[in-house]
Amino acid sequence: MSSLLLIDLQQDFLNPARIPPKPFIDSLPRLLRQFSTRRRPIVWIDSVYEQGKGTPEEEAFTKYPPQSDFELYLSGTHRSGRFCVHNTPGIQIHKDLLRFLHAHHTRMTKTYYSAFTNTILHNTLQETNTKHIFLAGVTTNTCISATAVDARKLGYEVTIVEDCVKAFKQQTHDRAILTLTGKPYDADLCTSNSVSPHISHDKTDQPLPVLYWVNGSISSWRVMIALAWKKIPYISKRLKVMTEPKETRSPEFALINPRCKTPTFVDSDGTIVIESMAILQYLERFFPDTPENRPSNLSKSEWTQETVRFHESENPHSIYEPIELVYDAEWKKHRENILLAYHDIFKELEHWERYLNSGGFLSARNAFGLADCAFYPVLAYMVHRGLDLTSKPSCLKTYYERCGALQAVIEACPDHWETPGKSLFLRCETMLKE
Repeated sequence: MSSLLLIDLQQDFLNPARIPPKPFIDSLPRLLRQFSTRRRPIVWIDSVYEQGKGTPEEEAFTKYPPQSDFELYLSGTHRSGRFCVHNTPGIQIHKDLLRFLHAHHTRMTKTYYSAFTNTILHNTLQETNTKHIFLAGVTTNTCISATAVDARKLGYEVTIVEDCVKAFKQQTHDRAILTLTGKPYDADLCTSNSVSPHISHDKTDQPLPVLYWVNGSISSWRVMIALAWKKIPYISKRLKVMTEPKETRSPEFALINPRCKTPTFVDSDGTIVIESMAILQYLERFFPDTPENRPSNLSKSEWTQETVRFHESENPHSIYEPIELVYDAEWKKHRENILLAYHDIFKELEHWERYLNSGGFLSARNAFGLADCAFYPVLAYMVHRGLDLTSKPSCLKTYYERCGALQAVIEACPDHWETPGKSLFLRCETMLKE
């Protein structure tokens, strides 16, 4: 397991007079995203010192006494107390980085350069079976170096995220990096852009993919049906959008998907896929196990038909959209667009009635497939909102019932779907008579 240690990202260190914060503001989100999406531990460690109190090095000696003047220096702390003094504003995490701190992160304080001295850090890392630590923060020549040296003595692999560590002077930064990457410490280097391969090599069980979704959303439902159909195990993260603040707008989720939209699929290797149609294609490409009764080795014409139907499913989805405005407070402003959409959706469904006249499903050889994952939730959502398929026999009605009986569709069904929503179609019919 790999863990990320963020050291001393505090106001006293990060300011224009000492270490400019902008490089951290730019690179830290990338770094955090790599660990967050893989559900790896993130530990923020802050320095807190007492004004004017020195700390003799010998007080910090543990089972590993210093082996050089370099280690002797690193075993101490800031003797003048000029940084991060208790009960001063300088101990706070820099205001532009505070938004990246989340409740599931671990936070602790230290009083020495090394984050391991007189803290519970080692025990905390042992509890998560951490073998490899990544270091980011300040300053390279003191707290980063001291923590790296102690980590190596304790048996951890150490990687320094080079664009996420700084010192007051470039020369001291460079000298510290040269020392830490040489013998006897042998620390590795990476950047916030290249950390992913290092984490992917963790000798741990691969975590499950994660799906962030919203209940009742056509887009989310598409992906959930595909995951159930392919029998792909995943961690379900439902986000609420009908309450304030919207969970899709949280800083934590924005780190994963800056558009703050669902569905968002995070694969076990950290790959992030947004947009439902892209996720469906990703699942087809990278989870190739063929579900039961799913034909393999499609011919060119079969592949073409299925792919075209797959993308065509966005047509009824977008045509229907204005009908949602019928219960808007200012629906009268949209009356013309609403009724046009109502008229156009029935014209659109005529195409799908024709596509289904041979029975079965939309995908190749009348077997359930990707095109059905894309289209069925659109049709089912409209039925939930009052579209009547029972007035006369139709291929759409048969298709709706056939899909609804599938185990994958039942498993993926939105919560409380048995309760009908407001009948938008009935409201449109009333508007036509007014």
